[in-house]
Amino acid sequence: MAKQTDIAKTLQQLLDTSIVPIETELAAIIPTGSSFAYALSEEGEISGLKVGLRPINARKGLKIGKNFFEWLYAQNFLKRLVFPFSFHLPYGISKLNHLQFLYIHGCRSLPKDIIDFEIPIVTDSIDDFMIDERSNRIRWKEEEDLITYLNLYPNVRRYFLDITGIFVGSKLQNPPLEIVARGREAVISYFVARSTRERELNEVKFLLVGHGGAGKTSLLKALLKEPFDSNESQTHGINIHSLYHTTASNRLVVLKSWDFGGQEIMHATHQFFLSKRSVYIVVLDGRKEEQAEYWLKHVQAFGGDAPVIVVLNKSDENRGYDVNRKFLRQKYPGIVEFVRVSCLSKTGLDELREAISQALDRVELLKTRWPQSWLNVKEKLEDMEQPFIDLIAY
Repeated sequence: MAKQTDIAKTLQQLLDTSIVPIETELAAIIPTGSSFAYALSEEGEISGLKVGLRPINARKGLKIGKNFFEWLYAQNFLKRLVFPFSFHLPYGISKLNHLQFLYIHGCRSLPKDIIDFEIPIVTDSIDDFMIDERSNRIRWKEEEDLITYLNLYPNVRRYFLDITGIFVGSKLQNPPLEIVARGREAVISYFVARSTRERELNEVKFLLVGHGGAGKTSLLKALLKEPFDSNESQTHGINIHSLYHTTASNRLVVLKSWDFGGQEIMHATHQFFLSKRSVYIVVLDGRKEEQAEYWLKHVQAFGGDAPVIVVLNKSDENRGYDVNRKFLRQKYPGIVEFVRVSCLSKTGLDELREAISQALDRVELLKTRWPQSWLNVKEKLEDMEQPFIDLIAY
């Protein structure tokens, strides 16, 4: 049991807490709760570790840094490892050459040596693999409840313990989820392509949504510094433009703006265009005192936790109009700012530009580095004038 004592001692020194790891075969591999725990093999040796957030000294907080991972990667006897919080996984994970189960659902970036493991890389939550004898998905609130349940059903418990793979979640930005969803071979191709030449895209989708007549097109033209047209016609379909903007961290990026027609018939098409890792502008018509929640629910459904700016437009025509900002911020944490704007008088535009700068720094996709060969394909497609090409040409 020397290894058990060493881990408990080292964790206590690294984290400066008086934690006592839970000695249970299941605790370290169940991705629930946030306590520290380690798992024991049938031989009584430590086979797994869960790096949690509780209990810790609230004043000092948790220090998960370079020294911690250097120590962790030296524990090459580990077979299971769980991180139930958000973080970047550094290079060196392949030193754990016995690892069979890695749960990193909050991980934002994978190191290149993740491909050295010859086990599946999947984007599904491990929740989907926890199936009882009647093939019903298990749901739980407390880790202890799940341990009790699995102890009552040894077949399910054994099945759960035998699962192998690297499980990542929706927070992953590098590689992008679309690539990881294609499996381990696609992830390998991504890192191989990056090993030649790579760069950041420096581009993000910038989507304006709102009812017809709310002033989305006028707002976009104001950001483009084009003259205001009081007789601006309503948009039918989608207008796409490009504009340059500087982030709050002083980085120049291209905003690919999508100005959606506000007609109700267009709302059903949003599911094909609204996406995560974008910036949203919800434009409300101040003259009609529109309710913000219709569009905020819309954005949340398709854009997840993407940053959102709520614009109270045409504020010069109804200075008393406002929304319940405190309530909306609590319910929709993606909201970056509320801005009162008048395109006619140009008031509020500087505040809107500042809010956009703040929102852009929240988009992790801007930090993702892409293989240059992939970007060459993207640029070639953008330069084409024909509306479509066949598969062979692509």
